[in-house]
Amino acid sequence: MPSDPRDPVLLRRVEEASLNSWPAPRQVLLDGWVLRFADGYTRRANSATPLDPGQDGPAALSAKIAACETLYAAQGLPTLIRVRSFGDAALAAALDARGYTAEGLSPVLWMPLGLGARSGHPAKGVELSEGQPGPGWLDTQARLSGCDVAARARILDAVAIPCAFAGVRADGPGSPLASLAFGAVHGGMACLHMVATDPAFRRLGLSRRVVSALLAWARDRAGARDASLQVAAENAGALALYAGLGFRTELFRYQYRRQPAT
Repeated sequence: MPSDPRDPVLLRRVEEASLNSWPAPRQVLLDGWVLRFADGYTRRANSATPLDPGQDGPAALSAKIAACETLYAAQGLPTLIRVRSFGDAALAAALDARGYTAEGLSPVLWMPLGLGARSGHPAKGVELSEGQPGPGWLDTQARLSGCDVAARARILDAVAIPCAFAGVRADGPGSPLASLAFGAVHGGMACLHMVATDPAFRRLGLSRRVVSALLAWARDRAGARDASLQVAAENAGALALYAGLGFRTELFRYQYRRQPAT
């Protein structure tokens, strides 16, 4: 447990791991902000994040928001700005004044990787592939999430840090993949994404198995010391799963703020 969950070094590590483990094909650095563009596929890869909050006066902040609006409009995208629960109060107020609406409230959870990486349900039968997804992984993920395979593949192809794909089959070899997850490690921080289970095979502990396998891989093969993930605040089932695996520290929350339609 960190002495202070709001330790700026820890928060920066989590943010770096999150951005690097889910990269956008295009991005712009704008005076301490990172603007990401992925043709509209996922809010995370098509939004702006202020990495150095609280550094701008009102005029500079307004100019930076206007610059974001120009750049996102040029990509044919609405402006989405990610506002975190620490240090972004002035930004939130500025966006309120421009009529931005809030969506996608997400807690960011953290855990140390000691023996906890081996706790919970054993990872028996989990297929783990490093660097690239195994056969059928992308198609299954697209089917479970309703997302386009090509768009997701473009993001995963851009990952430049150690990563792994985990999956478990419903009834052993030859049966369909029933649960899967993706993880990547940067700066000793594992970041997990895309945890999904076929509705026909829920409540069997499959998600617990694939996440446990990724945590063990991150610690034992990729040198991770701790792990983080982001989850929708309304997803009670996922929150309970992650708490049972050891993600019991909420570091912060964030929301996306969307530019009003014109």
